[in-house]
Amino acid sequence: MTPPWAAPPKAYVALVAEALDGAELPEGWDGHFGPFGGRFMPEALMAALAEVTEAYHLAREDPEFHAEIAALLTGFAGRPSPLTEAPRFAEGAGARILLKREDLNHTGSHKINNVLGQALLTRRMGKRRVIAETGAGQHGVATATAAALLGLECVVYMGEEDIRRQVLNVARMRVLGAQVVPVSVGSRTLKDTLNEAIRDWVTNVDTTHYVLGTAAGPHPFPALVRDFHRVIGLEAGAQVAALGLPAPTAVAACVGGGSNAIGLFHPFVPDSRVRLYGFEAGGHGVATDRHAASITGGSVGVLHGARTYLLQDRYGQTRESHSISAGLDYPAVGPEHAWLHNTGRVRYEPVDDDEAMWAFARLSRTEGTVPAIESAHALAGALRIAPTLPTGPEGAPPVIVVCLSGRGDKDMHTAIEHLGLKGTTVGDAGASETGLSRTLRRVRADDRAALIGYLPVGFPTAADSIAAMEAMVAAGVDVIEVGLPYSDPAIDGPVIQHAVDVALAGGTVTPHVFEAVEAVTVAGAAAVCMTYWNPVECYGVERFAEELATAGGCGLIIPDLIPEEADQSGWTAASDAHQLDRIYLVAPSSTTERLTRTAAASRGFVYAAASMGVTGTGDASADAARNLVGRVRAVTDVPVCVGLGVSTGTQAAGIAAYADGVIVGAGFVRRLIDNGDPAARLDAVRDFATQLADSVRDARVPV
Repeated sequence: MTPPWAAPPKAYVALVAEALDGAELPEGWDGHFGPFGGRFMPEALMAALAEVTEAYHLAREDPEFHAEIAALLTGFAGRPSPLTEAPRFAEGAGARILLKREDLNHTGSHKINNVLGQALLTRRMGKRRVIAETGAGQHGVATATAAALLGLECVVYMGEEDIRRQVLNVARMRVLGAQVVPVSVGSRTLKDTLNEAIRDWVTNVDTTHYVLGTAAGPHPFPALVRDFHRVIGLEAGAQVAALGLPAPTAVAACVGGGSNAIGLFHPFVPDSRVRLYGFEAGGHGVATDRHAASITGGSVGVLHGARTYLLQDRYGQTRESHSISAGLDYPAVGPEHAWLHNTGRVRYEPVDDDEAMWAFARLSRTEGTVPAIESAHALAGALRIAPTLPTGPEGAPPVIVVCLSGRGDKDMHTAIEHLGLKGTTVGDAGASETGLSRTLRRVRADDRAALIGYLPVGFPTAADSIAAMEAMVAAGVDVIEVGLPYSDPAIDGPVIQHAVDVALAGGTVTPHVFEAVEAVTVAGAAAVCMTYWNPVECYGVERFAEELATAGGCGLIIPDLIPEEADQSGWTAASDAHQLDRIYLVAPSSTTERLTRTAAASRGFVYAAASMGVTGTGDASADAARNLVGRVRAVTDVPVCVGLGVSTGTQAAGIAAYADGVIVGAGFVRRLIDNGDPAARLDAVRDFATQLADSVRDARVPV
């Protein structure tokens, strides 16, 4: 490859060559770090692992490879990253804190170092497809970036929980051309994405290279990833020396799998003057089962191809991890970290969620730098250890180098939740359009109406209802009305009433609805909740709005709440605070005065109840529906969607010819009732959704 930028400085090529050498600490190149590491993998992958090992051994000795990586790191990624002091952040700590600014690399984190190296190896091996796992999305973005640069096909596996937490990075990956595959099994976080990526690699090993994102997994990945990241520590050492300091007193980094930490630590390991600290994700506390501190709170076992420290029960089953930081939410650590812990060379300590978020806010407000929440764990740890460090000559304060592994713009949603930034919504940034509005605008641009489907959560079970909603989305439903069952509905007909009764008897409660909303959002549709007012008021209006928005919900439909009562009950204020749509109903009997008032209070769409009956019993294709839509459009530009009584593709097509959306509820519920076998139920729902979607798309909406 001839890069389209200037040749790298010779000194930086030499630094890269030193990084890939690692001669002062050769551990790992036989596959083991003391008792840790190894290759605990299926035989089907042994040839691929051997191929990667051989390719890297050849490349790390090749001056052309050194120059190629150096050119990419300097001309594309923007290295070397600066070392900047944070005096206001460190005020009162009794130490100087220097930040190794990996957040300033292209793509916003340290991940680009490893990814560029592995992408070049992929081409050397003659492969055209890369796969990756990602937690916080930083490794996924970096992999998608390198793939776009080098013309590789890219697939990224990401847990559904992390997709919810990292919407911005998901969008970045897709813009870069990567396919993002949601992982819905297990804890739906980083651990499970590794499992899925390994399965993909087993299946496609001849054409695919797995760009493992952390210094974990089977040999050669722990050493390979480490060496690609050693530029961090080598640069930091030279930068400290340029400040006239012989060596830092301490070096600190966050540790999940541990790639940024091992890259920073490794060049300093032989230097006994430098204390090394790794800060794990303490979550809610290591004494609880809600943490990701695998060294301080785990035991030795085997996971994802290597012997290391991990979170497991006494029978060897992996326990779920927890961290407010998606990138640290992993139940194991790289095997070299396990070895460094056992030898005592590195001290590992937990930092809990609250400590990390406090440091996140402190750095942001004192230095004008918003860190990744992962990095905030190291920042909090640095302040903790500062008073314990020895002073330098003539009482000079100790110097701590902290790896700022990434930037925090990806974490704004979490920051809003945790730091109590009430009233902070997407709208505050100038984007007044809601997710539902975007969906309706998109389908209008396609010259068609939206298809909106309803199902109550919990019928026949919570899992079955979510699976059915996901099937509806896959078959072409644009918006899902996620029903919160209520014991005393006013307009639900016998079909939906039966489903609601079953759901309530089965223990469905309000939090289950937020889980369904999240699943629908991950599946790719806009999700709105539909229920009656009393469950919302009982749950707490502000709390309901906050949790609905957090789950990804776009709005709320409440048949028994009119705008006047919404103002008095607090819903108007709560929906504004959390940027949720208020979807009110109008009926053929509504006066012009009431139509005008209701439409003015509506956001997202106006729900035109086209018949005077209850759900599932009327005929929404009658002239009354068309007349009602015309009356609403005479008083508002808000989209108008028609429901109550739609049960066939013919009806849906008729309404789609004049309305902005077609709402179908009882028809979907009936498919679940009429089919007892779970697979048959899903097939019936999917077939019905496909029929409706085809009908709606064939009916052109007049401009």
